[in-house]
Amino acid sequence: MKTEKMLASIAFCTIEEFAPHRSRLLSLISAVCGPQKGMRLFVAVNEAVNNALFHANRELPGAGVQIVAVDEGESLRVSVRSEGNGFEHDLRTDPDVFSDFFRESGRGVQIILHVVDEVRIEESGSTVTLRMAKKESLEDVSSISL
Repeated sequence: MKTEKMLASIAFCTIEEFAPHRSRLLSLISAVCGPQKGMRLFVAVNEAVNNALFHANRELPGAGVQIVAVDEGESLRVSVRSEGNGFEHDLRTDPDVFSDFFRESGRGVQIILHVVDEVRIEESGSTVTLRMAKKESLEDVSSISL
């Protein structure tokens, strides 16, 4: 039986509302996954948040985004859920996606695929679930509040 523990739940509608939570979220993720893996997972979460705010919720003023972080024992699961239209992606890496540095859009999912252990698109594309293995020795994360 897998034991899960909710570590954080953050709800917001704009990038400005998300901004005050970023450093604490990075601290929490890094405490669980270690500094290198933590930064990779945080980059992926940030990309998923950007996609939710600037793409999925673009046509829905006031639509929310929710981030939920769950300790799954051996891994950390972070889900980013938007209220907007979902999306489809085959979740295959594209080795050529980074060759055009002038391209302004279309790299978010590719960045995510390159930096985390597992990516799933759920709930008809409205939720992106990211998973990263935890570091060997876990520090106490109960002192980090979001």
